Amino acid sequence: MSSTPRFANVDTKKPDGFYVQFERVILCDDSGDNPDSNDEGFWPSLDPQAAGYVGENPATSFDDQLQAAHDRMAAFERGDWGYVGVRARALCLVVQNGHGTHINLDSAGLWGIESDAGEYLDEVYAEQVDDLKTIIAAMANPIYEVVS
Repeated sequence: MSSTPRFANVDTKKPDGFYVQFERVILCDDSGDNPDSNDEGFWPSLDPQAAGYVGENPATSFDDQLQAAHDRMAAFERGDWGYVGVRARALCLVVQNGHGTHINLDSAGLWGIESDAGEYLDEVYAEQVDDLKTIIAAMANPIYEVVS
């Protein structure tokens, strides 16, 4: 994560303009929920007819699926994986007459994602960047409100 404060003024040789860089922000989801806290067919299921959620692999036997669900829960309890939130951060620099102002914008993020979700984390980040691009585009036509 960037150490640039949310707002900061700097001198720069960049031409006047609005510059944006994006970075991924992954935060611990500290909701305290455990995968097995609700019986929704996950990790292993409380339903004796369902092994629990262990991914898409219908070729394995019920016993193998049940063992995989128990192994996945044990990995969670060991701290091998946890739930995270994924955000995008726009590191913006507005330059006017050689003076720049940094403004950082964070997307709302998506939470409750397994930390070892691999490419899915990339997909969520890309969606968060798109959300920030929409927000930045909307800033081109601000609606000013006077607060007294």
